[in-house]
Amino acid sequence: ELPRTGVSLEWERLLSSVFIRAPGYGTRCSTILCVDRAGFARFDEWSWNERGDERGRVSVEFEWASGALARQEQPGGDDRVGVQ
Repeated sequence: ELPRTGVSLEWERLLSSVFIRAPGYGTRCSTILCVDRAGFARFDEWSWNERGDERGRVSVEFEWASGALARQEQPGGDDRVGVQ
C-alpha cells in the first residue's frame, strides 16, 4: 500500500521506486558510506542523468578517526565532481 501524500496514484507509484526515472525528476545520485571497526571509511557516489545513465562516479577513502583523506577517481569519473 502506498502512502497518501497528495500526488496522483501514477506519481505515487513512480516515487515509491528505489530508482526513479521521469522527465524532469528522478534519482540524481546514489551514495554508500562504509566504515569498518578499525576506522577505515569509504564513500562511493554515482550520479545519474534523467534517463538513468551514469554521469559520473567518485570514490573517497579515509581514516574516520584521523580524518586523513585520499581521493581516487574511478573509471567513468567526472571532472565536475572535483576528483583528481
